[in-house]
Order: sequence, then structure tokens, then C-alpha cells
Amino acid sequence: MNDALTSLGLTIPQAITAIPVFITIISLMYKLIKVPFKMIDVISVNKYVNLPVKDKAEAMKIIYENEVLDKSIRYINELKLAEYGLHYPIPTLRLMFDYLYSERLLSVSAKTNDFLKYHKVFFIDESNNPHVSKKGIGITILMLSILMIISIGGFGIGIKALIETLHQSPDVASGIQLVIYVISEVLFVLMTLTMLTELSSVYQATSMAKKMRKYNSEEIYKKYHVNLN
Repeated sequence: MNDALTSLGLTIPQAITAIPVFITIISLMYKLIKVPFKMIDVISVNKYVNLPVKDKAEAMKIIYENEVLDKSIRYINELKLAEYGLHYPIPTLRLMFDYLYSERLLSVSAKTNDFLKYHKVFFIDESNNPHVSKKGIGITILMLSILMIISIGGFGIGIKALIETLHQSPDVASGIQLVIYVISEVLFVLMTLTMLTELSSVYQATSMAKKMRKYNSEEIYKKYHVNLN
């Protein structure tokens, strides 16, 4: 213990005194971490999956109840669904759950989860089909790409700074710098992986929308074919 402190140029009293400094630095770094992930939350909201069964059942009741003619009640229902993380029009939500039921998916799949998260990427047509919005997906991919580039750039700069710090003679300042750089590098790696995962989620969401459109077309064709017969 004494040898380790001596190599850092610290005495035991100095090390004890430095503990609050390290705690403060770690606290500030933790607050800094949450900034990019909060930016992701702005464009990627995932709430429905984590709802208790009671709230999910309430959402299903609203989605599958008979068509409400009163505009005020419809508006209230849409607000309730938005609170549950379901931001699409009710007919589109009904289409989504009908598709899940037809595929025997009793729980929300990963693709469905991504579709619900990235509702701002889509617009809805007259047939209640979700289509990719060029503006929505462009903004989403741009934001994620910028954050990923910043993370990769920060990682590269951090590696260079880390190497320079390791070549310095050990003292309190270089020790603190070393801790900060190591934590920063871990954060940059986590951020990069998160951005890659989110970009993959956008693709999965568009894939889910495509399957929903296909399912809706097939259902409309079946109804039309039955009516002709």
C-alpha cells in the first residue's frame, strides 16, 4: 500500500484527502454520461414494453373497443395511449396487434418494440399503413450518426491522451488524469455500441412496418375476395 502511494507521490494523509476529489470527479463523469443517452431518448422512446400487464390490458381495451364517434372521447383515448407509449393512430395500432396475433406472437417482439420506439420515423396513409418518412428517418439517422462519430473521435483522442499520461512521472495530477481518461474511454465505447444498436433498431422498425403493410394488403384482399363470392 505504502509502495503504491509512494509511486504516485502520495502520503497516506494525502491519499485520504484525495478521496473526496475522486468521488466528485466520478459523480461529474456519471452526470456527463447521461447527456448523450438523454439525447437518444428524445428520438427513441421505449415505454410500452415495460408497462405492467394491467396497463397493457387497458391499452388493448381502448384499441379494440367499437369506434367512438365523440371527438373528445377519441382525443382522450389517444392521449391515454400516448401515455402508454403507443403514439400511432388507433387503427394502425389495431393493425399491428392483429399482425402479431396472426403470427402467434403473444408478447411484443424486438422488431415491434423498435417500431413503437421510432414512431417519428413513419407517417400513416389512408389505409392505416405505416410508411417511412424521409424527413423523420433522415433526422433520426443524422442524430445517431453524429453521436457515434463524436464517440469514435473522442475514443481516438482519449487513447492518445492516455498514452501521454502513462509516460508522465507519477503524481497526483497524472493519477487523476489517468482515472478520467480510462472512464472516458469506457464511456465512448459504450456510446458507440449504443449508437450502432439504435441504428440497427431503426432498420428493424422499417422491416416491421413493411410486414404490417403486407399483412394489411392481404387482409383487404381476403375481404374483397369474400365479398365478390
